[in-house]
Order: sequence, then C-alpha cells, then structure tokens
Amino acid sequence: MRKLILLLLLTAVSSSAVAQWGKWSYVDQSQTFVIYADLATIRKTGNLARMWDLSDAKTGNALGGVRQSRSFTIEREYDCSKQQLRLLYVAWYPDQMGEGKIVGSQSHPGNWQPAMLGTIGEELWGIACGVDNRRHF
Repeated sequence: MRKLILLLLLTAVSSSAVAQWGKWSYVDQSQTFVIYADLATIRKTGNLARMWDLSDAKTGNALGGVRQSRSFTIEREYDCSKQQLRLLYVAWYPDQMGEGKIVGSQSHPGNWQPAMLGTIGEELWGIACGVDNRRHF
C-alpha cells in the first residue's frame, strides 16, 4: 500500500513539473511574450491576492528602451471580488527567464485595472484568486 501511495505521489509531482520552468509555471503567450506565474508566491488577505509573474521575450531580442532587457518579473495585486489587478513592482533582466543582474526596477502601486475577459490579465487574476477561468475551446 505504501508503494502505491508513493508511486501516485511521484506521478503527480512529475506530471505537474512538465509545465514548469524552474519555479515558473506556464500561463499563456502573446505575440511577443511567454507568460509564467510563480504559484508559490500567491498570498491572500481577505479579497486581495498577490502573485509574481514573469514575461519572457519570445524572440530573444532585447526589448526597446533604456533597460535593454529580455525578460521582466512583476508582482501584482489582485482584487478577487472586483476582478481587478494592479502592478506593485517590476524588475527588468538582461537575459531570458529573469536571469542576470537586474537592469532596472520600479516600485510603486499602480492604478487598479479591470482583468478584461479573455486576456492574460484575466488568467493571472484567476490563478491568484483561485477562480477557474481557463479558456475552453
């Protein structure tokens, strides 16, 4: 019986790791970015939740502007009852997947924005708030 339980646990762990890059779990992608979330960073207080996500440039080319980064991480806060989100902190990295020394950062709460239906923002809101909003095709 112990062997069966151990086998089931190992199967569950190995199958969930397929969709992860280190600590990052794949969420979705746009034309220019692949988006990941760090599920271990989800923190809930009342109707609010916080979670870190990572945007990784698809092409590997540096993003424009002063920062010349290939990826960035964002800590967002989510209002689970109002389906809103806001940026709390962003850090830009010179390499893919948030690697390398931070080349720039910004820390101040942004304005609340709606997590629009069918957007990556809605997907991230659903993950942080524990709402099943996966796109069904």
